[in-house]
Amino acid sequence: MSDRILLELTESGRRPEVDTCEVVAGEEVRLVWSPAAAPLRRLLLRAAQRRYQTEGEQTVLWLRAPARVNEAFQVVQVDRNVVGSPRMVAPGDLVVPVEQGAALPTRTELILLPEGERELRVELRVVDKRIPRQGTLSDVGGGLGDSGDGSEPPELDWEVPGAFDSIARPIMNRINALTERMVQGMRAPPALLRAVFYLGAVLGLLGFAFVRGRAADRAEARLAEVEAEAERSGDAASESAEDAGRCRQELAGLHQQLLDPAQARRSLIASTLDWTLARGAIIAGGAEGPELDAALARDELERPALVTAVETALTEAELSTEERDWIARRLESTPSLDGELPAWTVLWSPRPEQRLEAPVTLWSSGGSSLRGPMSLGERPLRLVGGYAGPLDLNVDQSAGTARDPRLQAEWSLDTLAHGLRSVEDVLVGRRVRGRLAVPPEQVHLWSFALLHAWNELPPSTSESGSIATCVGLLLDGMAENQVADPGQAVLPSIPEVAQKDSWTERLRRSADCPWRPEDLVNGSRLAMSALVEATAAKESR
Repeated sequence: MSDRILLELTESGRRPEVDTCEVVAGEEVRLVWSPAAAPLRRLLLRAAQRRYQTEGEQTVLWLRAPARVNEAFQVVQVDRNVVGSPRMVAPGDLVVPVEQGAALPTRTELILLPEGERELRVELRVVDKRIPRQGTLSDVGGGLGDSGDGSEPPELDWEVPGAFDSIARPIMNRINALTERMVQGMRAPPALLRAVFYLGAVLGLLGFAFVRGRAADRAEARLAEVEAEAERSGDAASESAEDAGRCRQELAGLHQQLLDPAQARRSLIASTLDWTLARGAIIAGGAEGPELDAALARDELERPALVTAVETALTEAELSTEERDWIARRLESTPSLDGELPAWTVLWSPRPEQRLEAPVTLWSSGGSSLRGPMSLGERPLRLVGGYAGPLDLNVDQSAGTARDPRLQAEWSLDTLAHGLRSVEDVLVGRRVRGRLAVPPEQVHLWSFALLHAWNELPPSTSESGSIATCVGLLLDGMAENQVADPGQAVLPSIPEVAQKDSWTERLRRSADCPWRPEDLVNGSRLAMSALVEATAAKESR
């Protein structure tokens, strides 16, 4: 049986930050540029043997994984059409180009410069170090994870030969061999000849180092120019993205004026939902191949019901001028979402009937205080926002904010966005009995609904009551004894939930996660309502 190793690709500041791939030792692995996963991630790690390829994916690097200890990654092929010339950070922080046939250490920082974007730095490393020496299993026992005597196999360090072994030792060996040949025809002592040769070699290396140092200085100056150019390109790309958004809005307007009004409304609903962003989140979470194909095919079947539900609600919606002004003000807060969440999610309002009134302290169904412009409960305050101080619920919300950060508008919006991302990370990254947790195009609707239900739970400061733990518990309970069709996610289509007064008997609860079906139903309805109101705001422009 071939030995397998686990590889990690870390892209700092992205979600998920780490992408993993398990491959057979010595086989090829690809670094893939994936527009579909943007804006959450740019690069994904893929086994070369994987036949399936998501639309738009382009391979940047083909690498051969290490086969045994003291081996490095081998660069098989480089595609400079996608991200220019990839570079790596060598020892001494020297930046060098990655060329075909080069060896990369088992922990390598790579630098890429996509056209029209800013510099991208990622780290590729080997995680699983249990690869047998000399291609046999005898040195580590009976196999991976099995030493033969029941004990853990030894940890083997992955080491790439150092500078002395790679450069100095071969030179010394050649000098010694040359000295031996010359001694045979000369009377000079071998030690003297070796000393002369060593001195010449040292002087030669110093000269070489001086020349390389000058070259490194020139390279760093050029790199500074490239980084400045990349900065300008990044700004231009941002402006282009804004222009593209305006063009899409204008196109929807043309639909409304010149084409079928019903089709124009459906286009507007699609642009508000931002299905591309939702599918990108699922792909960034690791969904691929037949699993993703089946889920997207099922989305195609369920999409008409979702759009119809929004259309019906739009027809029935009666928003006052004050409510429209409130919606417009909230939608101006979208920069806090960093392009990772659709704009309609800022229309969060656990008690929409009171959103136009002066801020007051409300109470959740589980007995938690709801405060501030976002009416956040005490779980988001403690477990998402990280506030550990005391609370004074008697302080007037308009008078002071020192004892409760929920009263601060900016803090509340940032915490809401963090909470929505936390739910999304669980939904896109978790597989329950081999199934996706959520219909791909509804990941943001479900993030909204589940955060609302969790916001209603009683106060808790325990990690066992965190949003990741509670959502995982809910998913496990939903999947238990559930007969699934191909592509069917664990969570149902959200319009189905929003139209029911009672939801499911399969809810799994714990002392720290006492989910209530009515909170999930209300959360689903509020998610749909936020989507409808954002679409109505676009339609009225």
